[in-house]
Amino acid sequence: MREIISKAWASLIKERFWFIIVPTVLALAVGCLTWFSDSEVKVFADVIGSIGIFSALMFSVIFIVVEHFLKRRMDYSSDNEEDKRYVENYQEFTKEVVTRISFSIFLAGLIIVLAFILPQLPFTNKWYLVIRNTVFVFLLLQYAGLIIIVVKGMYAMLIDDTEQKK
Repeated sequence: MREIISKAWASLIKERFWFIIVPTVLALAVGCLTWFSDSEVKVFADVIGSIGIFSALMFSVIFIVVEHFLKRRMDYSSDNEEDKRYVENYQEFTKEVVTRISFSIFLAGLIIVLAFILPQLPFTNKWYLVIRNTVFVFLLLQYAGLIIIVVKGMYAMLIDDTEQKK
């Protein structure tokens, strides 16, 4: 698990905007709204089903990506230097996408566990509500950003498949 997390963070640092900046800004905004309006984030139960479905879909995408890589490796198995470079680049792309998807599944599991635990805690302190809402929204937005990043990668792979010359 540690390897998935460290590789995912290294991979996702390139996508700072969707994975770090947007979730941080929006989560802090929710935290401020919680402080000033005494409102709570009450989407915990709704989130569990949605994230569970997306995680199952993402898990199946891992196998599709690996299958595409294996097909490419077979199609471009010549001694041509350009083909070798193409397969190596596609292998790196595959590793990156699989790492990101694995991390998204881990993050989904964490969100689901927190969605079960956080509403059950007996704290009513305003600081607790602000921190709880901010952390939960931050993780949700990181997950959404991660989904966007993975979809961008899958789009690149599918466009490459349609434009493939061999």
